[in-house]
Amino acid sequence: ASAIQLEQQINLVNDEQENSNCDYLLKFGKLLNSIGENLFTGWQKKNTKTSNELVSELFTSLEKKLPFVLILLNHSDDDISESVVEYCMHYISILKINKIKSRDQQNFIENMLSIVINKTKYDLSFNFDNEGEDEAMFLEYRKNVRLVFDSIAQLDNDFVLNTIKNLVINTASSWQMKSYVDIENALYL
Repeated sequence: ASAIQLEQQINLVNDEQENSNCDYLLKFGKLLNSIGENLFTGWQKKNTKTSNELVSELFTSLEKKLPFVLILLNHSDDDISESVVEYCMHYISILKINKIKSRDQQNFIENMLSIVINKTKYDLSFNFDNEGEDEAMFLEYRKNVRLVFDSIAQLDNDFVLNTIKNLVINTASSWQMKSYVDIENALYL
């Protein structure tokens, strides 16, 4: 199926946050992650050999699915979001070797970083006084998403430093009007 048909079938464009079928999206995220794992493994095996055309096709295939991956990464359900973290890590791993070569690749990384920054914020419902299972699951999720952040920082340190510097300056200049979660997030990153 083409990317447009796939997008229409899974209904991610219009219902990305309101989709009541979280189980389906979680399974779809895991499927995408498995596809990404196999493409990355194939890329690793063939990248050391002379098969440049196949290596390029594997990377292109991985990259074509990235818009869907970013939609799922940005999903309000942390389990759905976490289902594609490895996919992001594989994409970044290839870019660390190949370097960012196009504006589209730079946009993917910028969008990914923006999503990760927002996803590391505590939910307003987080109970700091009595951390239960939900809080523990979020902290584990936050650690996993932080790995994507760290990988992006290794890929393009200057971009990440400038982004975080701007976030901290923005937060510090109006800290009295910011929520605790915004202040904590700026300091956490």
